[in-house]
Amino acid sequence: MDEEILKQVKAIVGNSTCPSGCKCYRLKRDEVCRARSTDLNNLLECLEESPENCSFSVAFGGSYFCKCRTRIELAKILGE
Repeated sequence: MDEEILKQVKAIVGNSTCPSGCKCYRLKRDEVCRARSTDLNNLLECLEESPENCSFSVAFGGSYFCKCRTRIELAKILGE
């Protein structure tokens, strides 16, 4: 991650109300939970192996979607 992106990520995570055990706090791109953007604004599809175990995932239409505001903001910065 380049310095500018890392600075933006740290600011988002620092202002987050997420539980401290969330993967986003690790600040390593390859350790952040897997998700991809959708055609719907501000909605990520969860790509984790067991999305039902995440308190931020919601099942809809055979898929799981992420409702974590921090993860959604990170996806915008990381270009996911």
